[in-house]
Amino acid sequence: MERLTNEKIEFFFPTANLVKQSRQRKNVIDSPLFPSYIFVHLQSFQQYFFGSGIDGVVRYVRFGSEFARVDNRFINSLKLLVNERHEIEVSTEYFETGRKFIIREGALRGLECELVEYRGGQKILIRVKLLMRSLLINVEKSHLAAV
Repeated sequence: MERLTNEKIEFFFPTANLVKQSRQRKNVIDSPLFPSYIFVHLQSFQQYFFGSGIDGVVRYVRFGSEFARVDNRFINSLKLLVNERHEIEVSTEYFETGRKFIIREGALRGLECELVEYRGGQKILIRVKLLMRSLLINVEKSHLAAV
């Protein structure tokens, strides 16, 4: 990441307090939200070629000939969520579609989410389809508006 900084390539490597559940207790540790992924905002072809030549970089995420793009609104919301140190769980599990809401308050304001049952409680679920992951977060129900 130091090389990206030196080349003035804007990047985001989100880490957060992730919940790791063992049989006897719940541990909260700071770790990457999406291991093996760094979000970059490239300004030029020079940055593209420099970034692809860094040790450890395998490739940019693509769908056919198109580069994957993550909505800036989602990245900005994710930055706020991470900065506020919310407890977040990332899951690759399949979730049935839950009741849809819009988040009205807080770091994720304006994002669409679903209310799902998870481990005996209710959490909001934000699907990150690009990475085939879901974020599970505790949010006050009063912060949600039905779609």
